[in-house]
Amino acid sequence: MKSSEKIVYKNFRIDCHADFGDYHTTFIIEAHDEYGYGIMITSLYHLRKFLRTHFPEVGNYIDSIRKSIGGYGSKENKILEVLEEEGFLLEKYVVSYFNSDPEKVRQSIKHQTESRKNNPNGNKEAAKKLEEMDSLIDKSNTIQIMGGDLMDGVEQAVVSYLVETFSEELLNGDPEDLLKLEDIFSRKIPDLCDPIIELLYQIRERKYDQS
Repeated sequence: MKSSEKIVYKNFRIDCHADFGDYHTTFIIEAHDEYGYGIMITSLYHLRKFLRTHFPEVGNYIDSIRKSIGGYGSKENKILEVLEEEGFLLEKYVVSYFNSDPEKVRQSIKHQTESRKNNPNGNKEAAKKLEEMDSLIDKSNTIQIMGGDLMDGVEQAVVSYLVETFSEELLNGDPEDLLKLEDIFSRKIPDLCDPIIELLYQIRERKYDQS
């Protein structure tokens, strides 16, 4: 039987930390119901996927911010800076994300509450387990985060070389030529960097498996 009591959310906070040359954002919020409370965690990556489906205007707005920043990778710290400057608050959308599956939230609340009763350190342990599960990024997104700075650096190095060596040709080029050059960058730099990123990912996973 489903509970009729409303889930109340409190103490929302954002953690944005460096990870593999880019930034990963985690949203943390407490969920309370008649049984107790639990700490709910998700990422900006998963929130954006949710927004594109359930709040497409907001999802498109955040996507447009990312596009305007340029470069490669997630650039989540830059996205948050723009949202903060424009006074756009994400808390209500994080709440909507969790409210899209209230029974899952209630089960988590019950599990965490029972853990605290049975173990004085249960709260910390439950929060740690939730963070490990809910803030995990799948392999493709991890690779994207790893490669952000690498692809940015490759593009900057190529542009610097072109400006230094072929400045006359670039100055005499038409706007269409620069658009073609930008298109070449967008297609070829990932082709160059993707195998490197994949190798780095494999090395990292092998190192962690051995530890």
